[in-house]
Amino acid sequence: MDLTFRQLSIVNKMRCKDEFSFVDSWSFTNWIKWGYDLVKEMELVCNRLIEDSSVKAKKDVGYEIADAIIYADLLCTKLGLSLEECIKDRFNIVSDSVGSTIKI
Repeated sequence: MDLTFRQLSIVNKMRCKDEFSFVDSWSFTNWIKWGYDLVKEMELVCNRLIEDSSVKAKKDVGYEIADAIIYADLLCTKLGLSLEECIKDRFNIVSDSVGSTIKI
């Protein structure tokens, strides 16, 4: 089954509420930590790519990218945004800025 960002957002919110308390109850300090975690995940991606290009390393990089997307979705939830809509909008803005007719 294919996964959409909307589906990810739904189950991500459910798991967050079930395991960590819901995002609305988090303090500003919690959100700063999640922001740093997002940055750390992308740092792991970069470091892993520099260190190793094996099949296992590529799979590990995929997991780090997935973690970053999951963190980003929770941040969007807290801000009342849809990750799916943010990605679509931004993709189309960049397409316009580079003169591409390819849009979502």
